[in-house]
Amino acid sequence: MREKIKKEKEEMKKVSESIAKRKASKRAELEAIRAEIARDKEMRKKEREGSSSSTPVPVKTVTPAVRDGKVKMKIKVADSTLMKTFEETDLLSNVLDYVKQEVKQEVTLSNTYPRKDFKSEDLIQSLSSLGLTGNVSLVGKSAAA
Repeated sequence: MREKIKKEKEEMKKVSESIAKRKASKRAELEAIRAEIARDKEMRKKEREGSSSSTPVPVKTVTPAVRDGKVKMKIKVADSTLMKTFEETDLLSNVLDYVKQEVKQEVTLSNTYPRKDFKSEDLIQSLSSLGLTGNVSLVGKSAAA
């Protein structure tokens, strides 16, 4: 019985030592994190003080997307969606003719964003001059409506 009690005491002592070790390692980790935060704060402070001098700040440049002269059109008309690729130099009238041919009825076109209903004057302009480049979504409405 004494040996059993002795073993239990030893086990409890081992457990309490392992708990103390874990606590100590966690404290050390927290101190390391706090020290790193303090270094970062000091570095940022020095950067701010140094930035007021004439040191140039690097500027990130944005390169424009390469345009291939194609316009991918997605045109929603009634219950269907038409998709076709046009040239940027094509006229809006070419797009309208294509839509009329596919749906077999008179249609007017409008842009979804920014919202614009195209008029007869717009039909003689190129897609690029109307700002219709890249991927474009249009809506075709029945002219009777």
